[in-house]
Amino acid sequence: MNAAVTQTVTQFAAELADREAIRDLLLRYARATDRCDAALLTAVFWPDATTDYEGFHVGAIAPYIVKSTESMREQMEQTAHLIGNMLIEIDGDTARGETYVFAFHRLPGADGPKDLLLGGRYLDRFAKRDDCWRITHRRLVADWFREFPDSGDWNQGFFGLRMKSGSRSPNDPSYESTFTYQPAK
Repeated sequence: MNAAVTQTVTQFAAELADREAIRDLLLRYARATDRCDAALLTAVFWPDATTDYEGFHVGAIAPYIVKSTESMREQMEQTAHLIGNMLIEIDGDTARGETYVFAFHRLPGADGPKDLLLGGRYLDRFAKRDDCWRITHRRLVADWFREFPDSGDWNQGFFGLRMKSGSRSPNDPSYESTFTYQPAK
């Protein structure tokens, strides 16, 4: 990312649809990841995409998707990936992005569940092909994390609100609603 880049309002206006498409792509990644929905996750990346999740997976996207969805289904009870600040630089049919992520992971443990919080950034490269933006390369930079025993009693609820945990696809309540996201072909 070039710190000296300053765009005019006219330049931003010309790029508005592309920027919104990239933001939507980043949000769909978070949903697909938390629902462990390999089909939706696949639709976020171009088939020739690569990832750099140092210590977890570096390389082609297809093995990453399998490894990621399987490990979350098998090793984590819940996850929530929250997308934050986004900087996007568009250059024709390519773009670069830096997006903050705050990720919550609930893991089972011998002494009860534990929570892992991760703060980091996605450093992405995007390409627009056939009028569709997708990720061509993603690098996760992990800036910090915290791990601690879970302190919430999900059976008691929160201020009287009964908790119904979300679940993975296709059993999550979002798959029952009128929200029917279909990946672009």
